[in-house]
Amino acid sequence: MFLFWVLVFVAIVWGVIYLIREQGSGKKEEENPYTIARVRYARGEISKEQLEEIISNLNRGTGQKE
Repeated sequence: MFLFWVLVFVAIVWGVIYLIREQGSGKKEEENPYTIARVRYARGEISKEQLEEIISNLNRGTGQKE
């Protein structure tokens, strides 16, 4: 019986830790193509011209402006 309660306690602790980690690792900002392109530009992975081209292509495909 003691072993049962120890296992229940461990399961509860594990569950709480799992939930806390999942909440902390949540995305702060939705990852959409615009955000990804801007982040890549900020990191220096793409040039300003490439960023503008990506955004232009995205706007052309969806009809929206961001």
